[in-house]
Amino acid sequence: MKIAIASGKGGTGKTTVATNMAFSLANAGLKTTLLDCDTEEPNAHLFFNLEGAITREIGMPIPKLIPGKCNGCGICGDICRFSAIVNIGKMTIIHPGMCHACRACWELCPTGALQPSEKPLGKVISGESEGISISYGQLDIGEMSGNRLIQAVKEKADTSAVNIIDAPPGTSCPVVETLGQIDFLLLVAEPTPFGLANLRSIVDLAKNIDVPMGLLINRSTTEEDKLIEDYAVESGTRILARIPLDRKIAELYSSGQLFAKHLSEYRKLFLDLYDDIARAVRS
Repeated sequence: MKIAIASGKGGTGKTTVATNMAFSLANAGLKTTLLDCDTEEPNAHLFFNLEGAITREIGMPIPKLIPGKCNGCGICGDICRFSAIVNIGKMTIIHPGMCHACRACWELCPTGALQPSEKPLGKVISGESEGISISYGQLDIGEMSGNRLIQAVKEKADTSAVNIIDAPPGTSCPVVETLGQIDFLLLVAEPTPFGLANLRSIVDLAKNIDVPMGLLINRSTTEEDKLIEDYAVESGTRILARIPLDRKIAELYSSGQLFAKHLSEYRKLFLDLYDDIARAVRS
């Protein structure tokens, strides 16, 4: 099973939920994989001491121009949806940072003037900790698109395990890439006006994905939850769990510790949450 955990913005507690849920499931004896797809700022691994870490360099194919073969036909620029190739008169200009490696340019070039070349993109680091298989992607500084790296992280999913996928924040292209081919989408929201505004955006995106989804309210308080509760009713999104605004959680989190490891009541919360998700996937 692949459970993606997403939010409309950063700072809602998405990674907190992903890491503590993965720990709780593994602690209960379930085979568990944790995949951090926030390749611009991965931090799920900071809560673990990775053992036997292996680093794999990831690249992507981009076009390389062979000037002597180019006749300036302009086909490559016409078919590039991302403006990575621009034709000015008979001149062809390539912008590597904008390339999405769709391969169309060199496949359709009639003279063979464009050839694929490998461009370094980042790396995937994998290891074990707390009985969990953990992988995360680290995009190279200056790179604009981490989609290929996200794909490489998701290739580490185990079909025989519960795969917890920590998505990037927001609703941009990396989020869409991360949410492809999942079984359940768990949205994390904080009960504030800003949190509600961003929750609306991720729910709008999620409704285009044909998978069941639910909502977890983080930093839950009796007074403020009504903001999210009213919207959950309005949008038809079921609230599956709440993590209270708890000083003990904040103290553990701020020191880089998993609160579910030290507070057993939250391990039960995450196990009950998983049971709800499993039933929704089966139905």
